[in-house]
Amino acid sequence: MLLALLGTFILVTHGHFNQLVVAPLALFWGLMSALAIAGDTLLPRPLLPKFGSINVNAWGLLVGGVQMNFIQPVWVGVPQFTWQLAGEITVVVLFGTLIAYVMYSNSLLYITPTTASLLDAFEPLAATILSIIFFSIPFAWADAVGGILIVLAVVMLSLNVRPFKKRRK
Repeated sequence: MLLALLGTFILVTHGHFNQLVVAPLALFWGLMSALAIAGDTLLPRPLLPKFGSINVNAWGLLVGGVQMNFIQPVWVGVPQFTWQLAGEITVVVLFGTLIAYVMYSNSLLYITPTTASLLDAFEPLAATILSIIFFSIPFAWADAVGGILIVLAVVMLSLNVRPFKKRRK
């Protein structure tokens, strides 16, 4: 876990530990996202074997959607309906939300929450690679080091390597 955190830290600082290469607001929302993922990983775990991932996710999305309606009501700022917009919303809801969450929840039946969280650590690495490709952001040595540390953490976890495990005499 420490390797993944160190790799992510190096990615967001580009190796300059006195400054961030991301906006403070982006860092705030990244930390909020990390808390949400921790909750999303740990809270439904006892419910999944009993009710299944589709039911757990459906209720979670429904409750979350109703709560968000108090912040941004669905009838305010409704865009002009087009079939293209309906198709785009359908793709985002089905593939970007429903199927992704169901697959993630199902994975919690087979792997530990720690493993799931570390696999989620690939997101900053993917964001870095996509930023380099699509936004022509320069690739620094720190990006390579951070990426290698994240990949190393996931490989160590999948191989069940425990570097700080006490040995019996």
